Amino acid sequence: MRARILIPILVLLVVFCGVLGAAVYSNVSSATVRLLDRQIDETLRVLELEISAAQGSGANLTTARYQALIAGYGVAEGGVFIVDEKGLVIADANDVLTGTSVASSAWYEEARQNPSSEFSASYGQTPVYAHSVLVDDKLLVSCLPSKEINDLRVTPLYVIGVVGLVCVIIMGVLIYLLMTRALLNPLESFSGQLRGLLEGREIDLAPLRPCPELSASAELLNGLLVRGSVSANAPSAKKNRSLRIRRGQGSAGTGFSSEPDAASSGAGLPTQTDSHPPATDFELLTLLREVFEEQRQTIVSKRLRFSWLVGNGLPQNIVADRAQMRAGLGGLLAGACAQAAPGSEVKAELRLFSLEQAPSSSDTSSLALMFTIRYSGREESVLLEAQKGF
Repeated sequence: MRARILIPILVLLVVFCGVLGAAVYSNVSSATVRLLDRQIDETLRVLELEISAAQGSGANLTTARYQALIAGYGVAEGGVFIVDEKGLVIADANDVLTGTSVASSAWYEEARQNPSSEFSASYGQTPVYAHSVLVDDKLLVSCLPSKEINDLRVTPLYVIGVVGLVCVIIMGVLIYLLMTRALLNPLESFSGQLRGLLEGREIDLAPLRPCPELSASAELLNGLLVRGSVSANAPSAKKNRSLRIRRGQGSAGTGFSSEPDAASSGAGLPTQTDSHPPATDFELLTLLREVFEEQRQTIVSKRLRFSWLVGNGLPQNIVADRAQMRAGLGGLLAGACAQAAPGSEVKAELRLFSLEQAPSSSDTSSLALMFTIRYSGREESVLLEAQKGF
């Protein structure tokens, strides 16, 4: 899985760096050529000024005089030379072409027809890049070896290649670390823990925190697991169970559910039977605190605005199946916290159920408790049966 994700990213990085490197190399190469052009043109400009000054002084510009004027401008494997109107080199800073005719060269005719030109030529046995100007019907040529120019243009390519490779490595490592921490590790942990749900084990949320989406999904699955466990462990309808759940959405989600015959006749809670689990006397608020503490981490991590309203008239102590009541309250609260959107409001309320809807009983100590929770536009309720405590 990691390879399927990282290989395309590295390929895209290489392509991006390659395109960027080609653009930079092209710009640097162009800048290098422009710089060399200016240097060659500056040499020709200075020599043109010296020739013009010599002519202005009335000096006789002989071949020797031309040779003396350009003698100081020679460079290794390149230089400056002057060609007369017949195509004969009359002066050469390095004495390479002195006395040689270049009239048959491909560049000569074009250079003679333009005040200034650029061309490639051969300086002896060396390929050169040259500029020329026409001065007093003589062609003044300055040239640089093509090899030196190519070396200058290739040097940035090495630098760009090294820098690009380093950038690709660094960016690849950073992307790998970020994806591993934020996605791959949580995804692998989530995938590995899914099988545990079949065995009744909740998903550990700690490794999933870097990925909020996976964490929220895991909380939802944990809530469904808890609620499914409560439903599976609750007594069946045939045994007159005391736990009833009604789930709905919006205004249609109020009330509670019961068997069809109870709903049609207006009956509410069933009466205790011999098969009902044993009841104990316990403090109601202590039970509510325990249920809340089980979901405290989820409420804090999702920044839920949680409120719990305990209705007036509830006794301090009640007599009921404590384990079953805690499972019913905890399952409903866990499911709500898991499904509620981060930062949203969750309201829980525990109150006495309406006496008109409560089952008729000669025992005046019987209580009908309605636990209702509202979140994200939904409402869910649990109806519980208990007795007043001592």
